[in-house]
Amino acid sequence: MEPAEPKRTCLPIVERGCCCELATCCKVQGWLLIVGATLNILKSIAQLYNVSEGCNALKQQGRSCFGDEDLKSIFYFFICSLVLNIIIQIIFLVTAVLFLQGIANRNPSKMAHYIRLMWVQLVVGTIAVIVMSVLVSPVLLLAFLFIGLPIYCLICANSLKIQMETNKNGQDFANPMA
Repeated sequence: MEPAEPKRTCLPIVERGCCCELATCCKVQGWLLIVGATLNILKSIAQLYNVSEGCNALKQQGRSCFGDEDLKSIFYFFICSLVLNIIIQIIFLVTAVLFLQGIANRNPSKMAHYIRLMWVQLVVGTIAVIVMSVLVSPVLLLAFLFIGLPIYCLICANSLKIQMETNKNGQDFANPMA
């Protein structure tokens, strides 16, 4: 019986992180995402509280956040964007936890959600930069300079997943690109 070939991928495959083992690099990614998502959730909750405080201040002046037509759409947009941000950050938080569980239990299927989310984040981020550079200023194309780190994180996460899948089949991980 022939050993199974490693899955093909459109991303390069690395055997190590930039300065540490691949698993360690991915654990750092997962924990940074957990911390970042948690802080973003707390920040959004605090901003929702500030919106209610602002509404109370307006109420004391005899105005209403949702009765005044000028303010109504602004407050609805702001509240909806905060709630949407909280939902997105919870999704990031859950995928980061699954990613870390996948690394700890050597279960690559749990890592797939994180990798898919990284792809979505890169595609949406790329579209957002292009749209904003067209609508606002071409200078915003400089935001592409910051896309390198998420791409590197995606490459490391995908490489570790492939490495785990390959090792699960009883093979040693061999980089097909080498």
